[in-house]
Amino acid sequence: MTLKEAFALGDAIGSHRDTLLLLEEATGWTQTQLHLNLNSVNSSENSISAEAAQAFLCMLEQRRQHVPVQYILKQWEFMGLPMYCTGVLIPRADTEVLVEQAVSFVQNLSNLKKLSINSENKPLAVLDICTGSGCIAIAMAHFYTICTANQTYSHTKELLSEDLLSKDLQITAVDIDPNALSVAQKNAILNNVAGQITFLCSDLLAEVHGRFDCITANPPYIPTKDIEGLAEEVRLHEPLQALDGGLDGLDFYRRIIPSCRKYLRPGGAIFLEIGVEQAEPVTDMFCKHNFSDIAVITDLLGRARVVRASV
Repeated sequence: MTLKEAFALGDAIGSHRDTLLLLEEATGWTQTQLHLNLNSVNSSENSISAEAAQAFLCMLEQRRQHVPVQYILKQWEFMGLPMYCTGVLIPRADTEVLVEQAVSFVQNLSNLKKLSINSENKPLAVLDICTGSGCIAIAMAHFYTICTANQTYSHTKELLSEDLLSKDLQITAVDIDPNALSVAQKNAILNNVAGQITFLCSDLLAEVHGRFDCITANPPYIPTKDIEGLAEEVRLHEPLQALDGGLDGLDFYRRIIPSCRKYLRPGGAIFLEIGVEQAEPVTDMFCKHNFSDIAVITDLLGRARVVRASV
């Protein structure tokens, strides 16, 4: 099979980007090599082996059945960090806003703690609810350590060594799904932050004990009536319990917000990812339960993505 034929087959089924990713996986060539070889006059370069062709066709058949490319590859990047994602909600760029805000908040707390002569000598504590793949908890552990070392925030694909992990941050990540917790634990090991995260099987806060400086959550928030209209890749293959937020998409906020106050230390804050048109009702819930410093945080396109509140 020539590369030209492979690209034609792939592009007829999905996006050119998906075709590139699948060919990259099947051939072991980088995307740059694929483009160079596509235009090569050398037949050994512009063709792929029978073994690679067979692997590519198998993956292409999965795409034809609307299996997300992330599930086919079994791994996806979140903020430059590799994440296994089989059977869990696929990490999305939308969630980066929450991580950036939460890391900045915890870093500021750490700096204030260092300046205070009366501060207790105990690590900062973060709780991540509905952890799924663990992408929020893992990215927080990674980038908090980077920030602590550099005092600046930056994406990096360089994995941390265990001895560099910050000793003044501990994260508890909870999920009701044992399979999700298994994937999250593998991701923590993959990204060398397993020593900083404790995983707990819990229906939201039911099994959680202690108090935290920061709580994060990306709960299911899609209204039940909207599930049927989702792309087939999402509707048919991503776990429904990670998507369906009840009749109006707000069921999990109604459970988390009233009960989370007692889990926050003084000066602590909670960061919740939200869906379309949910900023106002979620903000109202925080107001009703006497939270302070309530703020809606937007992404680069100006869309409301996160609601933050403090005690």
